[in-house]
Amino acid sequence: HCKTRTRVLSVTFSSSFFPENFTPESVNDTAKETCLNWFFKIASIRELIPRFYVEAAILKCNKFLSKTGILECLPRLTSMIRGIGDPLVAVYARAYLCRVGMEVAPHLKESLNKNFFDFLLTFKQIHGDTVQNQLVVQCVEMPLYLTLYSPAIDWILQCISYRAAEYIPPFSPFHLCPFMTPCTDVDLVLSSALLLNSVMSAFRAEFIAARSMDFIGMIKECDESGFPKHLLFRSLGQNLALADPPEGDRLQILNEAWKVITKLKSPQDYINCAEIWVEYTCRHFTKREVNTVLADVIKHMTPDRAFEDAYPQLQSIIQKVITYFHDFSILFSLEKFLPFLDMFQKESVRVEVCKCIMEAFIKHQQEPTRDPVILNALLHVCKTMHDSVKPSRWSHKTIGKQGDLQRPSRWSHKTIGKLGDLQRPSRWVPKLLNRGQSRSFGLLEVRTIVSHQAQTDYKQRHNYVAQMIPLELMPQVPPPSSKELVGSQTYKSIGK
Repeated sequence: HCKTRTRVLSVTFSSSFFPENFTPESVNDTAKETCLNWFFKIASIRELIPRFYVEAAILKCNKFLSKTGILECLPRLTSMIRGIGDPLVAVYARAYLCRVGMEVAPHLKESLNKNFFDFLLTFKQIHGDTVQNQLVVQCVEMPLYLTLYSPAIDWILQCISYRAAEYIPPFSPFHLCPFMTPCTDVDLVLSSALLLNSVMSAFRAEFIAARSMDFIGMIKECDESGFPKHLLFRSLGQNLALADPPEGDRLQILNEAWKVITKLKSPQDYINCAEIWVEYTCRHFTKREVNTVLADVIKHMTPDRAFEDAYPQLQSIIQKVITYFHDFSILFSLEKFLPFLDMFQKESVRVEVCKCIMEAFIKHQQEPTRDPVILNALLHVCKTMHDSVKPSRWSHKTIGKQGDLQRPSRWSHKTIGKLGDLQRPSRWVPKLLNRGQSRSFGLLEVRTIVSHQAQTDYKQRHNYVAQMIPLELMPQVPPPSSKELVGSQTYKSIGK
């Protein structure tokens, strides 16, 4: 806003056009005086933090005064931050200054490096009495406190690593980028985990993946009482989900990571980390390793019904498994896949999961299948979808207007249409009919399939009906009412 106003003053008092890429010589004296007056007013602010942020916010206005104004102000503002006593407040001030610096002068890397080095030099303040007393008063432990630094350090390192060279000769916690130098300070060694986490967040995934074993070695050497190690492995897993590590290291990487993950006592910490590494396992390994991971998740999340607080992460795991396993004969042969689905006790979540499975099956299953494992599993999924809609709520209005009453039937119809065991319906139709609430929808599917089979083989129509509906269930198969027929996409397809 300040820059726009100064440009307006320059245009008002100048007869020539004021370009976007202007020079201080093209700015008239009135605009310069107004701009300089703002900086003088800012300098009169007594409090350090407000004075810093206001001046940093209008740093770009220095272009109205001189060509070297920004070059001179950035080092001065960097030094001003040294006067902030709270290291957490100071690191976020440095992150903001790096953001402004990248916006107004991205070529000036010196101030970025200086901000990072100043952070390293002042990090020892966290062991001072002021910070320690605050942590005691607020009942905050050191590992949790250190995580608050991550967003700011991540941003600073992203600014520094932008378009930086990838070659890093000395590879160690303090040589992760060309601007770092060796350091033996005890406080910096204790903060190496915090720096590692930020480096893995700032650098490209390909860079991290190519050096995965080096990073694992450094993670293992980090102080256990500092930054949580499971967060480091989570950051590493996020990179490995985007880029592939060397083929010879993949199994060792998974073993080293899972040794740490499986020892986590907090269910929330465990599932947050396991969710990331499931994708890495699916990308590079077979059903054996994936089944082992699913079994471990079930083991950790079942006690005390911990899964009830982790439905989003569990849904993400299922989605990742389905994404990488398109062969449903392999997917449903996983011993722990269906037990994993049993953890979705909340109806709305269970329906969403079944929906994902059915959509994936309809999309990727090209040929009808007679695999009994797939048949039984998909009928279980279809039943769950059917049970999600309350038949008592049916009316000609809801069936005609609400898509949620039609979609489960359409998905089930498409799914059952790809099952190749329709020649022996007596094996599975009674299961669909003898399931309480789902019976109404089971009857709907029976009618649909009978119609479909009758169209394909008219002579065998009565045989299909006899096979599909046992004698004792025949009285429970009434013809569709007129209200059910109104707006029902399934019955429309039967009619056609």
